[in-house]
Amino acid sequence: MCSYNTNTLDTNQATAFVIHDALKPLAKLQQFVSYRLEQKENGKTDKIPVRPGTDIMCNAHDPDNWVTIDKAGPQPAFVFTKDGGRFFIDVDNCITQDRKWSDLALSLSQMFRGCAFEVSQSGKGLHIYGRIPQGVNLQHSCRKDDLGLEFYTEGRFVALTGRCYDGGNADYEPNADTYKLFIDTYFPPNNTAGADPTAADDWTDGPASEWYGPKDDEELLAKALKSRGAKSIIGRGVTFKQLWEADEDALSKVFPDEGGGRNRPFDWSQADAALCAHLAFWTGKDAERMAGLWGRSALGQRDKFNRPDYQQGTILNACRLCENVYTGGSLSQDYTDIFQPKTITADFSPARLPRREWIILGSVLTGHVSIIVGPGGVCKSIYTLVMCMLVAARGLRSETDLIGPVRQYAKTLVINNEDDQVEMERRIAGVMRAYSIQPSELEDRFFYESGYGARRLICEETDTGEVVQAPLVDRLLEYIKDHGIKLVVIDPFVSSHRSNENDNSKVDDIVQIYKSIAAKTQSAIVLVHHTRKGNADEPPTIEASRGGKALSDGCRVGEIILPLSQADKKHFGLSDDEARDIVRMDSVKANYSRKGAGSYFRLESVELGNGDRVGVPRRIELKEKAQDKGDRAVGIAQFIAMEVIEKEGPKGGTIPWSELRASYMAHAKVGATRASEEVTLLPKGRERAQRIHVDNVSYQIWYEKGAARTSPIMVYVEAGVAGSPAVAGVAGAGNDDISTMG
Repeated sequence: MCSYNTNTLDTNQATAFVIHDALKPLAKLQQFVSYRLEQKENGKTDKIPVRPGTDIMCNAHDPDNWVTIDKAGPQPAFVFTKDGGRFFIDVDNCITQDRKWSDLALSLSQMFRGCAFEVSQSGKGLHIYGRIPQGVNLQHSCRKDDLGLEFYTEGRFVALTGRCYDGGNADYEPNADTYKLFIDTYFPPNNTAGADPTAADDWTDGPASEWYGPKDDEELLAKALKSRGAKSIIGRGVTFKQLWEADEDALSKVFPDEGGGRNRPFDWSQADAALCAHLAFWTGKDAERMAGLWGRSALGQRDKFNRPDYQQGTILNACRLCENVYTGGSLSQDYTDIFQPKTITADFSPARLPRREWIILGSVLTGHVSIIVGPGGVCKSIYTLVMCMLVAARGLRSETDLIGPVRQYAKTLVINNEDDQVEMERRIAGVMRAYSIQPSELEDRFFYESGYGARRLICEETDTGEVVQAPLVDRLLEYIKDHGIKLVVIDPFVSSHRSNENDNSKVDDIVQIYKSIAAKTQSAIVLVHHTRKGNADEPPTIEASRGGKALSDGCRVGEIILPLSQADKKHFGLSDDEARDIVRMDSVKANYSRKGAGSYFRLESVELGNGDRVGVPRRIELKEKAQDKGDRAVGIAQFIAMEVIEKEGPKGGTIPWSELRASYMAHAKVGATRASEEVTLLPKGRERAQRIHVDNVSYQIWYEKGAARTSPIMVYVEAGVAGSPAVAGVAGAGNDDISTMG
């Protein structure tokens, strides 16, 4: 195959399209519309038919909208019709990066030698134009998705690029036997007798799998007629009710009739396309149901509705452009497969229950949603970045790391809608330098995505104000599963949806979508959220998070980051200047874990090597000016006793302090030296043992250490033995599943 002509005018810059000789037979026909490109959220580009010189969508299959190629402007599209006698073949992704053709493309180039060959808009596909052999009228299917191959003889509009190969012609008629062989090989008919061959593959008689709505037409119409907004693809304020009733006042403003001389109150074809766009959403792209409902509407009463090519073309085009479908449920929905309560059987055994899969004990739990809240400027974003990078890099870098006891190292993903990619990479570089992380430790384990300027939406609202998952979610689920990601951070929560964050009902729906993502992928979701305005010296609580309380209620673990309060500064003897770069983090909600003590970290300036600097948080130990050691010892005894019971069982046991130290450091947010000092606040020797209660069981705790300096510290916890006065208020369970009891 010879090389294509690259001297044609760039249609992205031109004011008129320059057609290649190979396509000039098409230019003789008044079968063109204009089109505009629309970026979809999945990254693909769609072509929307529009009226020349405007951005107004039109029905490409209505002859009233067809113009000559010179009037179609710089982006013309040719419409294939039932009586046109032409065919079109679309071969996707058949041109490699080194400009070589796939075997399929080479085979088709031999089979249809003499036809017009055009490179597609993406630069990776091939268009083939030709004449149907005289006397041949074969039914055929239209798509072969496994080969990326499509074939049409009608009911399709094709965007021309003009990047054609020399020597071909769109009027060329291939050998009839060759044409029949092509159809038999790739597109044998799969429709019933008498059905429209162009609609066979795309025409549906049921909803898309993600659709969740009323099966009863009257209930569906009641919901649609109450909807207040317009589908985004229409986007000019027309509602379903106005389209359903053919409201002349409303539609004449949105779709003015510019056909000239026809004395119509509005452009009927554009209104049909708009109604079908709504119907595609409400029915889940059920073409058969769309046709039935369209026929009941005021717009469906004109004779043109009964033209099969017009009806099918309009419906299929609406389905093709529809990116999201209704998922709001139904009063008459069949819940047989959904509502199936369970009961406890005679062989029920708690020992067989799976343990909770913590990624970070007490903070990040697989299959569930956590939240980190704080006001602006307290380094929430870079804190979660550090967390994800350390979990991905398989290990603590030092005893002063931010994160708690890691139960499993895993692949992680950060989606940040506030910082652009370069700024994210500056921060990543700063964390790598501060924590001595090598690029090889993060490759294929740590992933990041910037939504700056084009935020990555997880939730959207329908026309009726119902919250549904955004189209991006399908891609997100696929990506998480394909890459084995176990921890996902969404930063910030507010930019991941379009709903009113003060509406508890809507916020609860959003949280349910996040829970669904966590459950389907068995990943941990961490949401970064802002606090409401308030007094910085108020005690930190989860209620400080901004917006509806349903958000904090729906998250299993909650942590809050705040600047130091005046009480903190006084307690640690810090001036305002000394406290400026220090923040405090507290666990303020722990449905599945014990609540941890507050920790402190300072934002340290890290030089990147290119002249820039970024702030990276490092945990620090603050020396109290004064503290009641007795109160401190109570907290230490509670935590260590629960840790021993977790490891040894309900009877307690003996464990070297070295096996408990890491968990205690993470819990108390202290270093190894400080931890070793604090364990000695426990009673030394059994004769001084302290009694505590765990789940209403009495235990005593103490430690022992040999005389030699290198002798290990051993921690003892025993059940059912009387001792010193009990420490009240401690509760626990038999594994990582610690539940604080109120």
